[in-house]
Amino acid sequence: MNLINKRYLFIFLGAIIGATLRLLVNYGMMEINLPFLSSTFIVNMAGAFFVGLAYMKLNATNAQLLFTTGLLGTFTTFSALSMELYFGLYTSQFIFFSVYLVLNMLGGLIMVYLGAKIGGKKYE
Repeated sequence: MNLINKRYLFIFLGAIIGATLRLLVNYGMMEINLPFLSSTFIVNMAGAFFVGLAYMKLNATNAQLLFTTGLLGTFTTFSALSMELYFGLYTSQFIFFSVYLVLNMLGGLIMVYLGAKIGGKKYE
């Protein structure tokens, strides 16, 4: 198996794990009766934190492809966030739209920062 095919395999394996974890978070949020937006916010904040951590700890290896591109790429949900924001605009819930947008964007930046800080010095 050549190097390019191995990279795809690591991304594929990470995607299986990330998508499964995403589904489990959705089910968990339903089980504890949290609002439907909670799972998107939680996975996006967790994903932002872990991508910051991974950036500092992983070099450009198969582990990075598995974890960041595969696992976190399928675990986090920009498309779900976009749809939820659109729903806020479509239903004229402008306060919801504004607060949810700011919480996700600033929260994501803060979580990446925290992950990178906890990660320490960048792996070289």
